[in-house]
Amino acid sequence: MQTVAKIEDVVIVGGGDAGKLAALIFKQSNPSLSVSVIDDSSEPPRKVGKSTFSSITWILHDRLEIDTMEFIREVNPVWKHSVWLEDWTGAEFFTPFDLKHLMDKSDSPLENVHLRYRSGNFSSINELATYHNKTPYIEVDGVGRHQYYPYVAYHLNVHKFNNYLHELMNRRNIDVFDERIDAVHTDGDQITSIESKCATHEADLYVDATGFQRVLASELPTSFSEYDFSLDSALVTQLPINLEDIVPATVVKTLDNGWTWQIDTTDSRDLGYVFASEYTTSDEAERAFRKQYNIPDDISTSLYEFTSGKFDRPWIGNCLLAGDAFGFVEPLQATSLSTHAHVICDIVDQLTENSWVMHDGVRGIANKIVNTYWREIYNFLTTFYRYSHGETAFWRDMQSVGDNKGWFQYEKEYRAGAAFTISKAKWANEGIAFGKMFNVHQTDYTMYQLGVPIDIHESDNIEVSVEAQAHVKDETESVAETVDAFLTYPELYSSDCFGEPKQLNADDEPGTRNEFET
Repeated sequence: MQTVAKIEDVVIVGGGDAGKLAALIFKQSNPSLSVSVIDDSSEPPRKVGKSTFSSITWILHDRLEIDTMEFIREVNPVWKHSVWLEDWTGAEFFTPFDLKHLMDKSDSPLENVHLRYRSGNFSSINELATYHNKTPYIEVDGVGRHQYYPYVAYHLNVHKFNNYLHELMNRRNIDVFDERIDAVHTDGDQITSIESKCATHEADLYVDATGFQRVLASELPTSFSEYDFSLDSALVTQLPINLEDIVPATVVKTLDNGWTWQIDTTDSRDLGYVFASEYTTSDEAERAFRKQYNIPDDISTSLYEFTSGKFDRPWIGNCLLAGDAFGFVEPLQATSLSTHAHVICDIVDQLTENSWVMHDGVRGIANKIVNTYWREIYNFLTTFYRYSHGETAFWRDMQSVGDNKGWFQYEKEYRAGAAFTISKAKWANEGIAFGKMFNVHQTDYTMYQLGVPIDIHESDNIEVSVEAQAHVKDETESVAETVDAFLTYPELYSSDCFGEPKQLNADDEPGTRNEFET
């Protein structure tokens, strides 16, 4: 017999960014809810910088109505334009957030794709801004007003970001308890209470946001399935950085047994090496990592281990598994936090439509939605490995991930000429999901950059009109002019409306931001 309950109290275990964002989304969506976060301060967040996906800006500033100027002054983010695969088993390319925007602007899509395919000119604002180390802001006058290019994500200093979210929770009447959960009491798939040394907590809905510790999930009847990724370890460290040296993209390079990342924040250059322990030892990985970035001997590194996989369902009884507590694929496209926030938003929307009554129908829809997100992330990430060109045992292993009937059919139609235009609804029926986090343009562009040919564009059978050629030429010039006007990081963070909050007077009125599109 199913459990039906009205949700009035929500307790979130885990006070990292996943737990804090969940609390803010629940409270924003239903201010009458009692929302509490149990945050064990003896478990500090990881020091490595946080990279995000483009949808995070909508979550923060539209859904949660976080003031953009305040966020910038308090968190000092770097605006991420893309993932820059500087060397992906020999290929160099970007995965810009504005690719679909660039491709959709043409009145002749097939001619547009053909011309860009043959010339290699997919230059977008994201890509060029990365090359020139630019922010997405243009100063439009001398009194602190700016225009903003919206197709970006963030690089975040974890400490500043978490402190800001904590302050925001205080302002929005979310209770925070500094406690460690020692016991989880259950009855079947229902949590009846959780205990710390200080108190017993009861709620209508519990949220496990404890990351890989999975404090609540480990006590519930559910199964965990591993993905076919052999990556399971990461070394991380930080180096000093100057504002003028910031690269506004996550920079990726491959090694024999994994790949490295560079995430620049305004405070440090954060470096990591994701590798497969099946193919290399941690000592060997450490030596390769240090050599890659010339890391001085007196700079220490930290080692993290993870399992690539997920639970069969995120909503079990009266408990939601959020963020890494539910699952983790691997960090290449920085999907973890953005996906988590989207998932919570979708679940909250389902609850709102059902008057905040929890029942099997809501749980079933929510579980289906979340698994669609994860199938989409998995399929997109496998693209980078299936078509990679590495020749070591690790890379040969990774080239076999994601083998299924749907992928073979997708590649067949991509090669035949459906690239950049194929219906994502069709592929949902084939077991390949697109649309919630990614779009077909990003998958197709990755395949193109990794050398998968499109037969129709390899031929000379498509005649490109003078108008289509003029469109690409004009668009390329417009991109260059726009990026040339963008502020650099030293320029932006020295301006009155973007500087540190202590530099501003209490009566100062922050600048205004208007989005623009070229």
